[in-house]
Amino acid sequence: MKTEVRPPLQTPNPLPSRGVYGFALYLCAWVLLVLYLIWAFVPTSWLTAIHVTYVPAKYWAIVLPLLFPIVVTTFVCVVFGVNLIRFHRIFENVAVVTNDFSDDVSATKQIDLDGYFGRDSNKKHQE
Repeated sequence: MKTEVRPPLQTPNPLPSRGVYGFALYLCAWVLLVLYLIWAFVPTSWLTAIHVTYVPAKYWAIVLPLLFPIVVTTFVCVVFGVNLIRFHRIFENVAVVTNDFSDDVSATKQIDLDGYFGRDSNKKHQE
């Protein structure tokens, strides 16, 4: 009797190692939160009494939680500004707009939209 070797069944479910890493990250996050709260709320003299002497200033207990929203807001504003600069006037000319169905770029004809929008196209050519 011959046994047939089948390849492993591919499923969309995550691998078990992903769950282990997720649980380890979950535990580390809770441990770091508890350590942060102890550092932020326990007076420095008490920490020194239990020989925890190398701690940052309490100033950072306020700055660190505020730093994340400031960084996210700055990132969004910078990306928005960069996109405004890079894509300025990109859609004013119809010949610039392409899609997946345009095989030959030279075959696209120039469409005069100035008359459609109420602008005088002859005025632009005279300047």
